[in-house]
Amino acid sequence: MTLGVVGLIAVGAGLVGLEARRLDHEHTAPSTPLGRLRRIAAIGVPAVLALRGVGGLVVSSFGLGEATEEFRHWDLRLYSPLCVVLAGLAWLAVRPADGRQLGRWCDRPPIE
Repeated sequence: MTLGVVGLIAVGAGLVGLEARRLDHEHTAPSTPLGRLRRIAAIGVPAVLALRGVGGLVVSSFGLGEATEEFRHWDLRLYSPLCVVLAGLAWLAVRPADGRQLGRWCDRPPIE
């Protein structure tokens, strides 16, 4: 299971890195279907990390689920806070730098 987590983290870091590099060179929304899919996947990385971080804090704080006390200890002190921090950093890397709405950045019509 550890190798699976490491693999997912590597894929997520790669997606965020590719998208951040693309944003440095292009200031428009992706024009190809593959580019849009990569953009959506890169936005999903901070969302999943935030969900894991906040969910882990809630589950371990209230003793939900069937985890050992040692895991709950480390989940509250290291794993979940680290996921929240990584989510924030990943979001900073993939967000539109000029403050445009995310919906417009992903080629969706603006919400009115």
